[in-house]
Amino acid sequence: MSAAFVAPAAVAQQRIQPAIYETSLNSSAGLSPGATLWLRVTATPTSKNVSVTLGRSGVRVPLREQSPGAYTGNYTVRVTDRIDPRELLVIRVDVNGVVAVRNFTYPPAFRAPANAAPPPPAPATGNVSPAPVIDRLEVKPGGRLLPGRVLQFSSP
Repeated sequence: MSAAFVAPAAVAQQRIQPAIYETSLNSSAGLSPGATLWLRVTATPTSKNVSVTLGRSGVRVPLREQSPGAYTGNYTVRVTDRIDPRELLVIRVDVNGVVAVRNFTYPPAFRAPANAAPPPPAPATGNVSPAPVIDRLEVKPGGRLLPGRVLQFSSP
């Protein structure tokens, strides 16, 4: 006599509701061309297609999971970018087809007026010699320019 066991029908998998907890934005030089932006988002672990869109500029930065729930990415600002820090950072997270979207404001340092006048120089006291001026600088090529390579400069 043999018996056959039939497994009960699998319960439909529950869909995980993605969540976005926080974000951070740092920069090497604000939003000026050439500045590197570093973005970090904390969200549901193992999410797919995590990205940050910088307002209505059209700049979308994809992020990668570095540790469970911690997603990072970077972007170098181009001359043609029109990033307005008064707009919102739009975070998008996808977990198995379920998408969460959350808006964040730029950090206060980014929202300060870009054209604000620099503070006035401190008043001079006593005899102050003028700051040295570099009018010419030479660099001798030492192969390809790569990040971390040391360049030797000399003044004629």
